[in-house]
Amino acid sequence: MCFGAACWGAILFILDRMDDRMNSYSEFRTHFREDVLGQVPHQNVRGQLALLQPEDDRHLYAEAFRNLRSSILFKQWKGDPPRAILFTSAVPDEGKTTTAGNLAITMALAGARVLLVDADLRRGAMHDLLGQDGMPGFGEILSEQVDWHKTVRRTHIPNLSFIPKGEPLAQTSEYFLSDAAPRFLEEVKAEFDYIIMDSAPVLVADDTASFAPKVDTVLFVVRMSSTNARLVARALDNLYGRQINVGGVILNRSSTSLKEYSYYNYANYYYYRTPAAATAGTDSKA
Repeated sequence: MCFGAACWGAILFILDRMDDRMNSYSEFRTHFREDVLGQVPHQNVRGQLALLQPEDDRHLYAEAFRNLRSSILFKQWKGDPPRAILFTSAVPDEGKTTTAGNLAITMALAGARVLLVDADLRRGAMHDLLGQDGMPGFGEILSEQVDWHKTVRRTHIPNLSFIPKGEPLAQTSEYFLSDAAPRFLEEVKAEFDYIIMDSAPVLVADDTASFAPKVDTVLFVVRMSSTNARLVARALDNLYGRQINVGGVILNRSSTSLKEYSYYNYANYYYYRTPAAATAGTDSKA
């Protein structure tokens, strides 16, 4: 009986050691030294999480992306500040697409001319989040079937333009390695302040590792309480092996119930008072 209990105890210990999912900022820090540019709070919603709107009532959530924007704008970058920014993750379902979309929206709302590009040519779904047609798009640009200007869509967000993924391509990474990719980036930089790009997860395909050396920086999204540290390490090693500039990490779906969340967002401090509530507060003091 004791032997059986000891065996089960050993098995549970081994399983616990194998489960290296990171639940908090401090746990991430035990594994990695990369800069944490932002923490995005968990949103308890069913189905697809909607992108931010100009007058969004998810105030703490919106503030997290303003903080991320400030981290990017005021970070001491080596060389010129990045303008072409690529988002990726180790594996699917980390929240990179929503994070890229929300940063683009937040930058556009601050007055920057922003081009959001869906460069995840395999499973890109940014057009669905924006309510836009998915073709033609970046696939046709890389295969040189169409001039990129003809793929640009206006959005309901002021200053924000969008290029969808377009038609899926066979042997996608070869197109990312072509001369069409850097030529596209050079031309769009002449017309936009920032180019925010979503891309495929690093460990799923070679697309991102092939394209990322051409952009200014890569931001890496990690989903808290979900992603294994060893997968993140493998993906980052893949990027560093290509001499890619990883500008920082965004910790997605962070729990605001943890005390350490105040390291980045003071959840108990920040809230929004409507004019009516503010007036009521004034009257109660009178």
